[in-house]
Amino acid sequence: MDSSSNHKIHEKTSALQMEILKIVGATLFANNLLIGDQLGLFKAMKDSAPVTEKTLAQKTHTHERYVKEWLINQTANGVLEYNPQNGTYTLPVEHVPVVADEDGPLFSQGSIQAAIGITSNIDKVINNFKTGEGIAWYDQGKHVSEGAKRFFRPAYEHSLVQNWIPCLDSSIQEKLKKGAHVADIGCGHGISTRVLAKAFPNSKFVGVDYDNYSIQIAKETGKGISNLSFEVRDAKTFTDNNGKFDLITIFDSFHDMNDPKAVARSLYSLLSDHGAVMLVEPVGNDKVEDNFNLVGKIYSGFSTTCCLQTAHFGKKCDVALGTVASPSLVEKILKEAGFQKFRDVQVPNPFHRVFEAIKN
Repeated sequence: MDSSSNHKIHEKTSALQMEILKIVGATLFANNLLIGDQLGLFKAMKDSAPVTEKTLAQKTHTHERYVKEWLINQTANGVLEYNPQNGTYTLPVEHVPVVADEDGPLFSQGSIQAAIGITSNIDKVINNFKTGEGIAWYDQGKHVSEGAKRFFRPAYEHSLVQNWIPCLDSSIQEKLKKGAHVADIGCGHGISTRVLAKAFPNSKFVGVDYDNYSIQIAKETGKGISNLSFEVRDAKTFTDNNGKFDLITIFDSFHDMNDPKAVARSLYSLLSDHGAVMLVEPVGNDKVEDNFNLVGKIYSGFSTTCCLQTAHFGKKCDVALGTVASPSLVEKILKEAGFQKFRDVQVPNPFHRVFEAIKN
């Protein structure tokens, strides 16, 4: 092997080593983002006024020495700005929507919380790679459940009614306005269900999830909304005494279900004639190579450590969708269940796909 070949190998090796070191830094940065989120450090800087470690510690009732190191970490990673003249730190106004404004459409701390929460089960995940077994959603830990809720909330509150519903078949929105019977399956903490119930007061909504903890939270936060209820039920065996549904929604949970074929058959049986399913899923692509991008990095990472784990819980399944679910496979599953029409609604969102399936 000549010297030029050796040099290229060395360059490639060094480049990979640097990438891994960047990942180490990013992982530790993520932990510090979660610390700042959970302790209210970012929210205490939301007004973009300069602070020192002492003033921030006093505002947040935290330890000054820890706060100093945290401020250095956040500044080194570009979140904060430092003024060496007076030793103060500032959260730029442009960064507030991402790390400190929980009600805004750009808030991103939920994804950090979920990603860090997943690591608590890493030994189980490693073993499950050998056995094919899984981890129930309710065993993923509170940070995963809470983080997922906070990650998806901005899209549901700022896009669901405003952009996604209008993109569906026009008859669906008309039914919702006049008064439809709607089930939100895999509703988690019930954010999507509440958003819909408030937007369409003439319709009746029931949120369903097999996780008792999530449903208890959903019931608590849904108090006072008269056209809304929640139940602990399994998607595969769910029935409703009030009759057939005009619309069934599933938001970011179909890919977690351990028998999507059985769930699809259940959806079909629960719908009235000409009823529809609105299926919102993380962006995945049919061609493997089309997932080699930032979104693919994030979703494949969540899939191996969380979503596929949930899909494999309870049995070694023949079909496990996972977070990078192929749209053509989703379509195949729903059409095999009996749905006549299926389409990708093509909403303008980099993280979500919206599918529509109509019974007849």
